[in-house]
Parts: sequence; C-alpha cells; structure tokens
Amino acid sequence: MIENLGLLLDGFTAALAPHHLVWIIAGTVMGVVIGALPGLGPTAGMAILLPVAFSMSPTSAIIMLGGIYYGAMYGGTITAVLLNIPGESDAVWTALEGHKLAKRGRAGATMVIAAVASFFAGTTSLFLLAIAATILAGWALSFGPVQLFTVLLLGLAMIIGLNARAPAKGYLMLAVGLVIGCVGFDIITGSPRLTFGVDRLLDGIDFLPVTVGMFGLAEVFANVERRTGFASTDEMRTNSLLPTRQEWRLSCWPAIRGTVLGFFVGIIPGTGTTIGATASYALERRIARRPEAFGEGAIEGVAGPEAANNAVTAGAMVPILSLGIPTTPATAVLLGAMLMQGLRPGPLLFRNSPDVVWTFIGSMYIGNFILLILTTLFIPVFTWLIYRSANLINAIVIVFCIVGVYASRNAAFDVWIMLLFGVIGYLLGKFQYPTVPLILGIVLGDAAELTLRQSLIMSGGNPAVFFSDPISATVLTLALAVILWPLVRAILHRRRVRQLAVAP
Repeated sequence: MIENLGLLLDGFTAALAPHHLVWIIAGTVMGVVIGALPGLGPTAGMAILLPVAFSMSPTSAIIMLGGIYYGAMYGGTITAVLLNIPGESDAVWTALEGHKLAKRGRAGATMVIAAVASFFAGTTSLFLLAIAATILAGWALSFGPVQLFTVLLLGLAMIIGLNARAPAKGYLMLAVGLVIGCVGFDIITGSPRLTFGVDRLLDGIDFLPVTVGMFGLAEVFANVERRTGFASTDEMRTNSLLPTRQEWRLSCWPAIRGTVLGFFVGIIPGTGTTIGATASYALERRIARRPEAFGEGAIEGVAGPEAANNAVTAGAMVPILSLGIPTTPATAVLLGAMLMQGLRPGPLLFRNSPDVVWTFIGSMYIGNFILLILTTLFIPVFTWLIYRSANLINAIVIVFCIVGVYASRNAAFDVWIMLLFGVIGYLLGKFQYPTVPLILGIVLGDAAELTLRQSLIMSGGNPAVFFSDPISATVLTLALAVILWPLVRAILHRRRVRQLAVAP
C-alpha cells in the first residue's frame, strides 16, 4: 500500500507537467460537452477521437480519453437537470429529481451538489483504486453469467419497488420496456423477432431515441400545453445558485453511500454506470425518512446517483488496468486505444509501464478537480441561458433532440422513433404512468436475457443453478423479497384496516 501511494505521488507530479495538463483540461472540457449532447456520451465521444489519440503519445492519449470518460459523466447532468434530457441512461434519475428541483428555482443548487458529489466520488474511488486494484479485480472475476443475472434481476426488481404508490403500473411499464428490448435479432440464435417484416427493426429499437423522446420531447409538449417553460427569471437570485444548509445535510450521506456502492459495482464485469446509479437511487429511496419526496424533487436522488456513476468510472479501471478486462463499452474503447498505442493492459502493465499507469491515475485526480472548478463556474451561465428564454429553449431542445438522435446512427428512422415515443411519453405523463421502468427495462433487458440464457444453457436448463453459490443465492433472495414486498405490504395494510374496523 505504501509503495502504491508513493507511485501515485509520482503520477501526480508527472500529470502536472504542462504537456499533460493541457490534455487533462482538453479531455474534461470535451467530456462535459459530449456528455451534454444526447446521442454521443462517453463511448461515442471516445470512439470519434480515437484517430486523434493514435497520433499522440501513449500517456497523453489515455489521459485525454480518460478525461472524456469522467467529464461526460457530469456533462449529462446539465441537460438532465435543466432540460429533462438524460444524455445517457445513468442520468435518468438526475433528470427525474433534478429537473423538478430546477422548476422550483433550484437548478443552480442542484448542479452544485451534483458537481461536489461527483468530485468527492471520483477522488475517493480513485484512492481506492490506487491501494487495492489487484485484490478487487481478482474478486470481480468470480462473477459469471449466473451471478450477473441475479444482480440484474435485483436491479429490475428495484425499479418496480421504486414506484411504491402504483406497483402494478411499474410492472406494466417494465414489461413494455423488456418487450421493446427484444425487438431485433435473437441474441442467442440470431433469428429475427418482433420485427413484423420491417427491415429497420432488425437492428432493434435503440435506447437513445426512446429516451430522448420520452423525456426531452415529452417535456417540451407538456411545456407547450401549460404555456409555461421553466421557472421565472425572478426566482434566479444569486443565493438560489448556492445550496442551503439543509440541502447539504440531505446530500452528504447519499454521496458517501453512492461512492462506495458505485465503486464496487464498477469493478464487476458487465455492469456499468446505469446499474450503479439505479442501485444508489433505489437504496436512497428505501432508507429515506421522507420517501414521498422522491419523484417530486428530492436532492438525495441527485447526490447519490451522481456520486455512484462517477465512482463506477474509477471502479471500472480496476479490471481493465489490472486484468485487461473492460467492464463497460467506454472502457472497451479505452482498451482499444491502449492496444493501438502498444500498451498491454493486465497484471504486467503496472510492472512494464508504471509511468503511464500512475500518470493516468494521477491525471484523473487532477481532472476531477478541474471538472469541479469548470462546472461550478459555468453553472450561472447555464442556468441564466435556460431560464432567460423558455420559449426559445423549447425550440432549441427540439432541434437538439432531432440532430442528436440522427447523428448517433445517421438514420432518419430513429428520428421517427423519437417522435413516436415523445407522444407516448407525453400521454403516459398525462395518465400518471411511470416512464423510468420502461426506459431501464430496455437498457437492462438485453443483458438480463443474455445472462439468463447463458446460465440455463450451462446448467442444462436447471433453474437451481441460481442457488448454487452464496453470492447468487443471496442476491436472488433479495430480488424476490423486493418483488414480493408490495404484495406483502398490501396484505398487511388490509389486515390492519380490518383490525381497526372491528376495534371498539
């Protein structure tokens, strides 16, 4: 441990060199911009800049790509809070809670707390990475398809449990999302399903147009119907850009819990920021003293997931640096960049190229600090622009959504899908159906189906395989408890009502 801390200090010193500092700043700035644009996100942004990275030195290349990776995590917060458009699926919870806070004139305070929570999570999880990379990576290798399916099932179950006021609607929306996720080629046999003869559906229905439509366009439609945009500029006083003491107090422990949870989720292959943010949000809602505030603008629902998704980025570095195993699409791109530069991620990377590894880790510390400064300085600019011209913003959002969705795959068909789901999202909001279970059903459904079928193939169709080891048995038991809890609670409530009715 002491040796690792000494190497980390050397990495700090190297990262502060002017030629490295320039790429740290460039990477974080580009990451924020890329994260704020629906249709890009860290994976696409890093992939687009791979040709540039190839012409750079190995250290500068991975420093820049790393800056894009964690910078994009916060960039999605901007549009999620101000425009209700999560650029990536991990920002869904920030949009759900943060945008409602923004409508109450707390946009600045919400983004400050998100920035601080992200900074705390990023720096703390990087410290954990520096002292325990090899040990944690070895533990993560014990997760196979069986364990991953139980984790995903728990995540899907938590989504249902979040809508405690109407679990039946949550189940219905999750089922719709899972069905939408099945459109396209079968992931095992390769045969088409649910395409109805439409060739465009062979590639499936992408997450991006569905999400942008149901969150971005649906919000614009609702604003036009109300003939109101965002909060009045009168509410944007200077003190409204700073969190209150109560907001800091409510955000402190969620940020700490989200950091720890997100880091350990990040080191598990096959997970990612979506599962980390979802697990954090579910945890905060379960243990909250005021669960009724969730869904209506709870600052805890921003601090926890924002901390978690930034901690996941550091946790994901454990298996890729120590074992050469990418756990997310973004780290797969990073792995490709390393291989292009002649680096071989794995146990020997720390021995053969310690200067590159520790400079990269040190740059992530510095990048998180720069990210905190940049985002907090520009929060007044972002909020002023949004609140100044609501009608103009509505028009810009529509153009923003269309361009972002079209650019993601250069397909006009995706734009029509986005418009369709914009109308669907608007109607679901009118009838008070939750849209988040549908979205996350699409996101997590593919991975859940793949791991389920892999597990059953390996076991010869025996479902007892999910109780074959302590990890999967424990997680599956928790998932079943979460699924059955609404039914148990309803039975207990009816029994209590009957006892009160017969009481003298």
